[in-house]
Amino acid sequence: MHETLLKTKFLQSVRAAIREQGLVQFWLETDLFLPYKIDEMSILFSTPALLRQFRRWAEDEGGLDVFNANVRDHMEGNGPVVGQSVFDVRFEFMRWPGAEWRIEALCATGRAPLHSARLDVYGEACIMHASFKCEDLATYEKDCNALAEAGLELAGTYRNSYGVFSYWGGGRVWLKPRVNLRDAPTPS
Repeated sequence: MHETLLKTKFLQSVRAAIREQGLVQFWLETDLFLPYKIDEMSILFSTPALLRQFRRWAEDEGGLDVFNANVRDHMEGNGPVVGQSVFDVRFEFMRWPGAEWRIEALCATGRAPLHSARLDVYGEACIMHASFKCEDLATYEKDCNALAEAGLELAGTYRNSYGVFSYWGGGRVWLKPRVNLRDAPTPS
C-alpha cells in the first residue's frame, strides 16, 4: 500500500475509535442498561513495524499523546471461540488530548484467533475492542455474568502479566471487561 494511503487509513482509524467509543457507550447505556464506562478503544495491526509507524504518525501528525510506548506482554486464553490461545502482544498506549479514554494500539503474534480473524475481515488498523476496567476480581466476575445475562456471547478469557480480561459479543467491536490484578491492593 502506498505510504500516503497507509497514513490516511491509519489516521482515519483514530477517528473510527472516537466514533465507536461513543456508539458502544450509548449501546451499553440505552440498549443493555449496563453501567460500564468505556475507557479504552483498541486499534489492531498485523506487524510490529506497522504498529510503530502508526505510533509515529499518531503522535507527529494525529495529535495524540503517547504515554506508554513499546509495551510487550504474553497472553494465554481459553474459550468457546478462541480455544487454547497463546500469543505475544505489543502495545502502544496513547490518548486524544482532553479525552477520558485511551487508545491501545496493538499487534498480536502467535496463535491469536480473534485478532487474526478481525484483520482478515476488517483489514489493517481496524478497531478490535471497546474496554472497561473492573475494580477487582469479584466485580469482574459480576460484570461478566451481567454481559452473559444481557445476551452477549463469551469468545474467550485471557490472562496476562497485569490481570484477566475477556472478549464478549463480536459484532463490529468486541466488548472487553478487564481487571488489573498486578496493581490491586492486597487485603490486610
